[in-house]
Amino acid sequence: MDRHTFLLLLAAVIVGAAAVPGLTALTARGRRNLAHRVARKVDLALDPPVGPVVVRRLARRELIASAAATAAGLATLLVVAPLGVAGEPGQYDLMWVLVAVLGGRALGAATAAVYETLGRAARPSVRIARASTPAHGDYVPPRERIGAWVAALAAVVLSLGLAAIDASGLVDLGDPSPMVFVLAALAPVAAVALDEVLARRVLSRPQRAETTLELAWDDALRARALRDMVTVPLTIGIVAPLVLLGVVGEGLEGGWPANPAVGLVSGLVAALLFGVLVVVLVTATLSTAQRPERYFRQRLWGAAGPGARP
Repeated sequence: MDRHTFLLLLAAVIVGAAAVPGLTALTARGRRNLAHRVARKVDLALDPPVGPVVVRRLARRELIASAAATAAGLATLLVVAPLGVAGEPGQYDLMWVLVAVLGGRALGAATAAVYETLGRAARPSVRIARASTPAHGDYVPPRERIGAWVAALAAVVLSLGLAAIDASGLVDLGDPSPMVFVLAALAPVAAVALDEVLARRVLSRPQRAETTLELAWDDALRARALRDMVTVPLTIGIVAPLVLLGVVGEGLEGGWPANPAVGLVSGLVAALLFGVLVVVLVTATLSTAQRPERYFRQRLWGAAGPGARP
């Protein structure tokens, strides 16, 4: 198997894996299993009448996120695949597919979150409510919101740094469009700002529930929606520098050390991917220990809370 075929096969596996969660959510058993996994994470019961509603909402979120990830990955694969037919595949072809899948899933989950909270008509009946109004910080752990701003700042620094290097003539980065640098710097910042605006709209929606368990589940789904939303600027903050480096790298000729720019761009891509891997591992470790899915319960419900599983 040659390198081109191997990379295309690996890219196809990535796209196929993106479709699996959505396909699972199409079956009744898959929807129930998904809901029960979430229920265990947030420590809430799926008792009627709220249980079936939660199952439907979680399944819809998974279907939209998976469909968006699969569509983005497939579209990118169809664009990338023909490029290597007549020769060697591009250096960053596999990265484009992975970036498309991750970005598509984040955008799909956020779209479902916005629809579930802003697009659904509010019920007229109000039975119970809480005295205080929860804030953004009651649903999303601080490190996730801070992480989005840090990623945006890193994208700005990298974009300005590469633009300065290119303008100074220290390293010849070819002839990339200035708009690439501008978009790589502004897109993450705009995404963070948009997330904050949408989050305020979500939080301004009244919570209408007939039981304490229904109100707790509304908090759980709202927390999940806000965390899905903050994933988009976080993803864009990671993806924008990779796209910038990929565009610059694709336009370079020769190799390192003959062309120092190739070594610079390749080194930055490797450093960025390594940094992302470290962050993912650290985040996974912290999530296992701190259970961010239950963060809203600590802030809004105290210890046991309603409908808690023993």
